[in-house]
Amino acid sequence: MQPEPKDEREIQSIVRQAIEDCVDHVEAEISPKRIKYQDYYDGNTYLSFEENTSSCVSTKCRDVVRQVLPSIMRVFMTSSRPCEFIPNNPQQVAMAQQCTEMVHHTFQTLHGFKVLQEAITDSLVKAQGIVKVYYADDVSAKTYTYTDLSEDELNYLTDDPDVTVISQEMEMRMQLDEFGMDVEQPVFSCKVSKEFRKGEIRMECVPPEEFYISSSASTFDDAVAVVHRTEMSVGDVVQMGFDP
Repeated sequence: MQPEPKDEREIQSIVRQAIEDCVDHVEAEISPKRIKYQDYYDGNTYLSFEENTSSCVSTKCRDVVRQVLPSIMRVFMTSSRPCEFIPNNPQQVAMAQQCTEMVHHTFQTLHGFKVLQEAITDSLVKAQGIVKVYYADDVSAKTYTYTDLSEDELNYLTDDPDVTVISQEMEMRMQLDEFGMDVEQPVFSCKVSKEFRKGEIRMECVPPEEFYISSSASTFDDAVAVVHRTEMSVGDVVQMGFDP
């Protein structure tokens, strides 16, 4: 049986249902445990105690986590390079060395040690540590005003796909042509907005409270949905290109 293509509305419904299933699974089965584990780590207790007796609370969970954390960090950070590329043939030696240096520089620039420490701490306290590495394409815009443009200059300016014309005016003026004759030609003035794109690699530790995955999944590969849900301001959403 030939599968029928789905329209955008049906795809949105499927994705929305998958996300809701992930959220329901995590909030019903995992979140209560995380809250309890965090209370243990913070030394919070809801046990009552008699008056005039000690209310001291043992923080063994936090003490043990802080004790084993350096040992686990050494497993990943013993080498001077967090990642090393091995060439498959002599022609790839220079490329492998270059890739190793590039990853090491990026890891240091993005404060990789701190991100890794946060993820391992989350995994010890809340049984889940997630590191997200992605390429962010940031877009910014600037406004420019141009006057006394010829038609060719205007076309050259507006042919740029990153340029949006905000306003435009035209007037006819007497100007000298290439033969030195006075002719009436159009002169343009315009106000445009130009987008500038700046991409960069980012690495961050995702709080376990913002991470959701299908209940039937054992790995990322067999998950119906893997979700990172976070609260953002309207300005951030608009900057990402979405229309709220």
